[in-house]
Amino acid sequence: MKFEPLELKQPIDQAADFIMRARGHLDSNPITVTKQDVIKCIDEIVNRNPLA
Repeated sequence: MKFEPLELKQPIDQAADFIMRARGHLDSNPITVTKQDVIKCIDEIVNRNPLA
């Protein structure tokens, strides 16, 4: 499967702040998720495009 590259309209740290406010998704995770975890995931998706 190939997907088009993703582009953020804001810096990664601001995107991570936005995601961190979505507590409904994060609080149900059995492992504590930090802002650094979210930043790493965003970076991998946007800059390394693992699905391309």
